[in-house]
Amino acid sequence: MAIAGCHLRADPDRPTRRGDRLPSTTELKAEYDVSYGSIRGAMLVLKTGDLVEGRQGEGVYVKAVPAD
Repeated sequence: MAIAGCHLRADPDRPTRRGDRLPSTTELKAEYDVSYGSIRGAMLVLKTGDLVEGRQGEGVYVKAVPAD
């Protein structure tokens, strides 16, 4: 899924770093203009790739940033 790594390197002026909290599903849906299912699928790809981790009640956090 193209959207999966998109947010992790989206803004060169504000690079994503290990430990950063990702925006909420609602915020990501609005930012990328995609469905809830697309965001959930992208999160699954990122979690399976061990790039992010979900913390119950806190959000989703970056574990690793993919190389360009």
